[in-house]
Amino acid sequence: MTEQEPLLQNPSTSPLQSKFTAVLNFANSSLGSSVLANAFILKLLGFGIAPIFIIFVFSFAVMGYKWLKQAADTLGVYQYRQLIEKVYPKWVGVIVALCQMIFVFGSLVSYNIVTKDNFFFFAEEQKWQRAVLLAGIQIVMVMPLSWLPTLESLKFNSYIDVIVMIYIDIVLVITFCQKGFNQTAKAVNITENSIFAASLLTHSYAAILQFNFLNLYKELNKREKNIKPVTVWNSFICLTVYLVNGYFGYAIYGDQVKPNVIKNLSLEKTFWSISANCVMIILMIVHIPVVAYPMRKTFEELAFQSNVNRKTEIIIGSAIIILAATVGCFLNSIDNILDFTSSLCGGTIGLVLPGLLKIKLATNNKDKIIAQMYTIIGMLITLFGFGVACYKWLIKPYIN
Repeated sequence: MTEQEPLLQNPSTSPLQSKFTAVLNFANSSLGSSVLANAFILKLLGFGIAPIFIIFVFSFAVMGYKWLKQAADTLGVYQYRQLIEKVYPKWVGVIVALCQMIFVFGSLVSYNIVTKDNFFFFAEEQKWQRAVLLAGIQIVMVMPLSWLPTLESLKFNSYIDVIVMIYIDIVLVITFCQKGFNQTAKAVNITENSIFAASLLTHSYAAILQFNFLNLYKELNKREKNIKPVTVWNSFICLTVYLVNGYFGYAIYGDQVKPNVIKNLSLEKTFWSISANCVMIILMIVHIPVVAYPMRKTFEELAFQSNVNRKTEIIIGSAIIILAATVGCFLNSIDNILDFTSSLCGGTIGLVLPGLLKIKLATNNKDKIIAQMYTIIGMLITLFGFGVACYKWLIKPYIN
């Protein structure tokens, strides 16, 4: 497929995204609940150690972007399953598609939990009131947005998402200026709990690498020319937001920081903290449809293996939103879901898949060896993260 050829025969894929829109849609996909967990990651490792891992996550992702792009250009398809099935047996492609959907679904559930966390007008024990309001918001406001046919049509969601994430960082800076540095925050904080950072870092990596990257690339206008500046600007925006959120969240709350730093802000009851709660609700409303998009496209491709009509798109999109909201109503912490879905499925998509593709498409031994090393490291990190999640939730509660 060349740059001049039509993207797909389905008109729902038009119009193509501009470079600016693609940057914002990319950032919107990347800036989700993983951002709010960064202060907690700093708590687990220390503010001198954790940023090194976060920067490594971004650096490692650059190679993944490059290999995914090369695979899409070479093979002429833009879904993970389609790419894998071009060079591996079909059952591998099915596993990849399932991993992508499970990872995205876990992310969607975490966004529902974050939405509930921001209902500052309800007491902590008013769980059913939070659940009812969450269900109403998802059905009345989020679900119709999930019906939009392309990422280009969701560009205004992305404008709001990026602005809100920057605003949250500003609120944390202001709160830090008011409260000062928490003396329990440490530069190095290596304890037995530090291993729990592995699964959250895996989520961050998968969110950044990106489960939505191929959809963004497919719908990008002049993709060969524009993909590099799009990924560079996305990485700059996301890394800045990640580090500012993590540093100031941990500096303010120290050992008391929660897996979702917004929960800490909610207790402040200041104008700034309440405003942060309000804009986070708005952010989740506009963020969820963009993240649900790749899950819908993957399911369509897996179930129908062809373009589907608008009615079917709407039914699938609605089902995804309702199912994620239902699960989110019964969970109360984002690490409940992210530890499992991100470590195993997110790790497979972000840390293993690009290397598997490059191994098959490498044109020289050097590239193939690098791809093999990437894949082995990715598998080890993925298995370690999943093992940590299993220990944290299934074993540790019974030995303490």
